[in-house]
Amino acid sequence: MCSQRVSVALATYQGESFLRKQLDSLASQTRLPDELVVFDDQSDDNTQAIVADFSATAGFEVSLFIQPSRRGYSRNFADTLAKCSGDLVFLCDQDDYWFPQKIERVLASAAHRPEQMVFQNDALLADEMLQEVGVTKFDQFRSAKIPLSKFVMGCCTAVRREFLALALPIPATAMSHDDWLIDLATVLDVRYFLESPLQLYRRHEANASTAIFNSTKRITSFEKYVSSLKAIIFARNGSLARKLEHKQAVLHRLQESEELIADTINEQAKSRFDELAADVARMEKSLASHSRSVFGRVRNSPAISWRGLSTGQRLAILLRDILGRG
Repeated sequence: MCSQRVSVALATYQGESFLRKQLDSLASQTRLPDELVVFDDQSDDNTQAIVADFSATAGFEVSLFIQPSRRGYSRNFADTLAKCSGDLVFLCDQDDYWFPQKIERVLASAAHRPEQMVFQNDALLADEMLQEVGVTKFDQFRSAKIPLSKFVMGCCTAVRREFLALALPIPATAMSHDDWLIDLATVLDVRYFLESPLQLYRRHEANASTAIFNSTKRITSFEKYVSSLKAIIFARNGSLARKLEHKQAVLHRLQESEELIADTINEQAKSRFDELAADVARMEKSLASHSRSVFGRVRNSPAISWRGLSTGQRLAILLRDILGRG
């Protein structure tokens, strides 16, 4: 375990309010990282200066790269991951706080589970001032009766170098960098969950993620259902096509990397690969035929604009479609 080189990948943008606290938590690790790779996405606040100041006393290598033009959250993270050289690479958000044993605990899990490639830990939810609210991310999923297989949190994730060899480069058609990594890991059945919360997940007005699971109050399965229904009602045109492009890219990457992943494929992975291929084929067929359901007709008809309908009209159409009365 001691011979493993550890990288921390940190993507920043306008992070001056919370960044220093996160950096200090990295410097307080019982097992320090070997390198911190920071890509800043053209911040015009003090973010870059904070990183430069921290690097002088960090106790480990700190590399700061400044994007020549705005890349956006996911592309900035993809560039950061590509520059990391560690055997185990931790994804790090600029506004969280790691508990001192996070790196040590994840390294220990990786050492005892050589067959696993991606490691995800639980996180305690906290308010803007990093005050714990008494609920964790895993608590929220279980409270809403959602399987942990749906857990997509880049800031709680560490990946092996061998896995990055498969995952990089992240295609432009990926929904996000963390969706891309987790979907690959899920199909390959190489993801391990650490039940212990190893960090604080700070919630504030500028968070990139606004998913219901990030609520600082315990959610119920009913609230999760309502949130899912709202997501459908307010979905933008083309969202299905974007999801299809993402799944197609995952499938293509796995197909073209057959030799690289041959040793990691088990029966569960084969089954999930077949499910993915079937899902892609089903979505392609649905888009090609513009769907015969009422929902599909409204979304794809040149005469009717889904975006132009009121919320009540959208809900009525969805309910008719669900009940089979279209």
